[in-house]
Amino acid sequence: MIVEYAIDANDQLISVGADWSTFAADNGAPELAQPPLGRSLWSFIRTGGADEVWHLLVTRARDADKPIELSCRCDAPETRRWFAMTLTASADRTLWFRSVLLRAEQRVPVPFRLMSLWQESSAHRSAPQVVVCGWCARWVGGGRWMEIEEYLSTTSLLERSELPTVTYGICPDCEDQLFSEVLLS
Repeated sequence: MIVEYAIDANDQLISVGADWSTFAADNGAPELAQPPLGRSLWSFIRTGGADEVWHLLVTRARDADKPIELSCRCDAPETRRWFAMTLTASADRTLWFRSVLLRAEQRVPVPFRLMSLWQESSAHRSAPQVVVCGWCARWVGGGRWMEIEEYLSTTSLLERSELPTVTYGICPDCEDQLFSEVLLS
């Protein structure tokens, strides 16, 4: 699987690759299977720290004289997936994102849709928040970062009458790695 998309100089989505729709469906987000061209990149990224890091990455990629490479994880409900992402800028400040699946690992399906929590988050600002690392997909709970399965087994998340909003941040391990290998190099 290779997921590709491009944003213009104003950070609007202008192009997607052939695997876009499959990727959206695999992630439980059929509403994104039809490419939302013209939508701002920033409308996909919520607060929690990930937005600030992505702003740095986009700026760095546009100012760099070579592509930026980083690793990330983007899981589907029944699959853990590791990707190598490349950000490449053109002279007109178009930025191309290309994520190549490196490996996938099957798991017992996660019992709820993360995407629905993410999409509903703007409507439920008063709901409690759960922070997920946008790079390694670990969740923070009790002061430490863990896989979703452990998070679900140590919290009463699924028994709550009101589900929390999900925000994407960055865990200390990923932040250290990203800054040392990409942003400060």
